[in-house]
Amino acid sequence: MTANPSTYLLDKRDGKFILFLGEYSSEQGMLLLPRDLEIVNISLGTTDYKNLSWATESDFPTFRTSGELSDFLTSNEVWFLTFEVEFKDYGSLSTHDDGECHFELLNKSDVVELIKKSTPEQYSSLILSKLLELPNKYLTVNPNGEIQVYHTFDQYLNENQVK
Repeated sequence: MTANPSTYLLDKRDGKFILFLGEYSSEQGMLLLPRDLEIVNISLGTTDYKNLSWATESDFPTFRTSGELSDFLTSNEVWFLTFEVEFKDYGSLSTHDDGECHFELLNKSDVVELIKKSTPEQYSSLILSKLLELPNKYLTVNPNGEIQVYHTFDQYLNENQVK
């Protein structure tokens, strides 16, 4: 995984702020969150924990806060096929094959904070501005700060295939 997401998308659906971060792990996504969020629901699934062929949330320690879960992820190498965590009065984080983070947040200020934390510092304002200006569009940023806009995920995939 990279230090910053490869792809960004911001949208608003059903009163929630949706933030997609491509090529970003469960651990990286959790590290963006405040450490004191209360976990109200968790669903985990992996094939590489304690030599179990399939481990779920019942096989892991009980996590009460985002900080406890972040600490566990930082100190244990686990690759999740299923990772869904809901936080009280905040929103949720789910990941797909431990390679893309999908946040659904209740407050715009929280999603703005996550964007600022996940973007390269020198381009943070530019990326935030573009995400707010172009909802439901996928954005990438190159090392020079140039932003590319994609109207669909398929377009992003087609234009970024390794040849």
